Amino acid sequence: MQFYQNNNNGEVFLKISSEVKTRLIFGINVKTEEGSYFKNGKLISSYVRRHVNGKEKANKTTQFIDSNYKISDENQKGEINQKYINYNLMLLYSKEPVSEDKVYSDSFQQFLTIKKTDNHSYRIELPDGNYNDYHFQNGICQKVELHHSLFTINIQKA
Repeated sequence: MQFYQNNNNGEVFLKISSEVKTRLIFGINVKTEEGSYFKNGKLISSYVRRHVNGKEKANKTTQFIDSNYKISDENQKGEINQKYINYNLMLLYSKEPVSEDKVYSDSFQQFLTIKKTDNHSYRIELPDGNYNDYHFQNGICQKVELHHSLFTINIQKA
């Protein structure tokens, strides 16, 4: 997994790209790319793209247009009744959610609850029944545990 962040005069650009290859009964190759653009602390646009074995499985966008957030995915378009998104899941990699109780999921295109589990540790329960645990030191994420019904993935900061 690669995480990229660029801060420039009130603008924040975030990008995460990952590729996971595994073999259960057959080979699985998952490529994911996510990006977010914030201006003066407000989410302006984000996207999530995911390919599994070369086939598109997700192509989602969130955009602030005409004082509202427009969302789209492979099958539909809609709106989020929210005037301001200031914290999304990508920001969890670089900013501890000390004063946040909700986080926007670009993948699920909805707000999720942040639960504090310990000092500098938080859990995000996902709508699909899975959950992620985030662990911080000095305000920066050091470890993420992605708990899926079939597996657990640990991501450690190098």
